[in-house]
Parts: sequence; structure tokens; C-alpha cells
Amino acid sequence: MTERFEEGGRRATVAVSGYCPRCDADVRTVRPWPHWKRVRYGFFGVLGVAAMFSPVILADGCMLIPSLFLFISALGPLNGLAAQQPTCARCGGMAPEPPRDLV
Repeated sequence: MTERFEEGGRRATVAVSGYCPRCDADVRTVRPWPHWKRVRYGFFGVLGVAAMFSPVILADGCMLIPSLFLFISALGPLNGLAAQQPTCARCGGMAPEPPRDLV
């Protein structure tokens, strides 16, 4: 199941890897990058380091504070990427369930 192929510009698994309720069939799924949650935890780690250096950040208010605001504004899209679920390669609907023949 680790092999992948391109279908319509999306990367999908070669084997049937999920059930799509919209198609009502076992389908190949397009899975998001599995490490987004780890990147999110690293993001919070960087925010923790920034909190430790807050006196330095506050001393240079004209450059570091706006940079920190831009960094924090990236949290919303990162949370969205971390919450993505597998989708159907045919119709694009959510397909978080395993194939019916494996259940």
C-alpha cells in the first residue's frame, strides 16, 4: 500500500484503501501528508522558545513583534492541514473508513 500513482493531479494509493459513502464503493484514497501533526507540535515548540526569549523580542519591537505575529498567523492553515482526512480519489468526498472487505 506504500506505492502511489498520479490521478488527476492528486496522489492516490495504488490499492483499494478506503470506503467512500458518496460512491458507495471501496476506493483508492488520497491521503494527506502524515507528518502535519508533528509539524504542528514543532510549531508550538518554537512558540515556547519565543516565549522564553520574550524580553529580547519586546526590546526589538519594530521587527521581531510583527515577525512573531506573522508566525502565529500561520497556525490556522497548519491546524487545517493537520486535521485533513483521507478523501476519495474518484469524487473527492471524505473516505475515512477502511474498505468493507477488511472490516
